[in-house]
Amino acid sequence: MKLTRRVNMFPIIFQIVPKFRAALIKFDVAYPYGEKHEEFTKVSELTRGVQDLLVAEVNVKDYGEKDNAELAEKYDVKMRDFPVLKLFRKGIKEILTRLY
Repeated sequence: MKLTRRVNMFPIIFQIVPKFRAALIKFDVAYPYGEKHEEFTKVSELTRGVQDLLVAEVNVKDYGEKDNAELAEKYDVKMRDFPVLKLFRKGIKEILTRLY
């Protein structure tokens, strides 16, 4: 599979993560901005076309319907730590986590 662009994640999209050898997922606020967000955008652009790699975002809201808050909780991501990177690797149960 080839990644053609960075995608925003929704809970159902985690069903496609196992189809890739690796998936780099960033959990962040609903409307990310700033230097860290720009760096992640660069990573997604530089890895475009890398076979079997998915680069995606989970944008979490802490207001209204609290979109993706349940998903963040499932993967033990706290809003106070945003942005948080998770690396999922096919066939490996351990999920690598990096706060940045």
